[in-house]
Amino acid sequence: KAGLLERTTDPDDRRAVLLSASPKAKRLLQRLAAGRRQRIERLLDGWTEDEIALFASLLGRLNQASETHHDQHAHELHQELNHG
Repeated sequence: KAGLLERTTDPDDRRAVLLSASPKAKRLLQRLAAGRRQRIERLLDGWTEDEIALFASLLGRLNQASETHHDQHAHELHQELNHG
């Protein structure tokens, strides 16, 4: 309805429909990414390059740990939601 998706028939399976971002959606995503970059730059204003590098390194480690333990966390969340 918002014109953000384009639908095309899958050439390998005519029963299936493929979805892709429309030009309007791609423009919206570019604007959102630019805004996000500006907000992050404001948050980090006044930080030294070393502080930003350390933060990036630690955030990378946190993301890696999150990916490593994803299945366990998903299982625990499922249990909490269904037995809590």
